[in-house]
Amino acid sequence: MSEQETNQSSGKTKKLNIRLSTLHKEHGPFVRFMPDNDPPAGDPPAGDPPAGDPPPAAGVFTLPEQYREKPYMQDVKTLDGLCKKLDGAEVLLGKKRTIMPDETSTPDDIAAFHKLRGVPDDHNTYTSMKTEEGADTTFFDAMKPAFKKANMTAKDVGILEAELGPVLEKLTGEKVEADKAQGEAFDALTDKIFAGTKKNDLAQAKILMDAHTPEGLKKYMNELSNEHLAIMACVMKGVRAKYMNEDTTDGGGGGDTGGAEAIRAEGKKQIAIAQDPKSTMQQKIDAKKKAQECYEQYDNLTKNNQK
Repeated sequence: MSEQETNQSSGKTKKLNIRLSTLHKEHGPFVRFMPDNDPPAGDPPAGDPPAGDPPPAAGVFTLPEQYREKPYMQDVKTLDGLCKKLDGAEVLLGKKRTIMPDETSTPDDIAAFHKLRGVPDDHNTYTSMKTEEGADTTFFDAMKPAFKKANMTAKDVGILEAELGPVLEKLTGEKVEADKAQGEAFDALTDKIFAGTKKNDLAQAKILMDAHTPEGLKKYMNELSNEHLAIMACVMKGVRAKYMNEDTTDGGGGGDTGGAEAIRAEGKKQIAIAQDPKSTMQQKIDAKKKAQECYEQYDNLTKNNQK
């Protein structure tokens, strides 16, 4: 072998020794290698992963084992899908979240929650859907504080008004019709009872009640409905028919003499009020009107008694 060949062989051996030294450092000192430089079968090199599922083939996506059974990972099949899910989670985390109040929430927490929902600070900001000119929003306006108390948003109120309106109109219409029918039946009954003297008897009953009702009760008497007044007039008419003839003092046998005298006395009382300098102008006007009604009623009664 020539000197040149000897030097080339020595250089190859040196390179091979360096390569072997490097491989032994990576895979251990007792591993032997085949001529094609692949590591031979034997002890696994230091640092190999523990035995388990074989590694995925190159380019195949797979989730780490500890995440595969997570419910939120069941639809992740590709790396692109995983990235989309991560991006969506980051977007949600960046949004301002609304926390539902519970028994531990403070009044301020609850108020803040309802404000985020859209509940207005002032109940006067609620607006009825009835925007046409002349629309009756009396009920809606009266309910505004209740809407606020119930923490209703403008949308909630709009839905309620749309659904509740037809129901209220139906109920109101039915009540009006029922009241009308009841009123007509009552009028027919009292017309029959008064037998043509209804207007006169009602006026007399009102005057007598006003004359003989104690001052502390007069305000309640003035609140009586027409039906209540008609019932009282019927009672008075029956009392006069049964007792006044026996108690009359004018010898004329007039059954309404006692009532007429009471009306005359009330007329005098109203004239005194109208002439009193201490009375206000309105009191004088009202008293004069009442006195005139009393004397007209008195005249009608005395004329009837003389027939």
